[in-house]
Amino acid sequence: MSEIAFESMESFFSYIHSKGGANPPQHGTVGNFYAMMKQYTDPNTCSCKKGKNAYNTIFNMCRAISITLAGEQLANVRTLFDNQTVVVNEGGKQITKF
Repeated sequence: MSEIAFESMESFFSYIHSKGGANPPQHGTVGNFYAMMKQYTDPNTCSCKKGKNAYNTIFNMCRAISITLAGEQLANVRTLFDNQTVVVNEGGKQITKF
């Protein structure tokens, strides 16, 4: 299976966004990550929701993707990435692979 790598959570988010987005019921943790990143990157969002705590929550959610996705949600996520293995890096370190 081929691999698709993202060098940041933001590039991972942008790719999902370009594919039409993801939602929690259908895409599990990836849907939650997408919703939180959408708010975090929205220029109209209050700066109080863009601080270190928000970043850490998103980072930890991204790290948890590989251990929380299963079954139908994993299959739905795989279709977003053309059935490739996904690697997400942040700060030069791998944070998740699924």
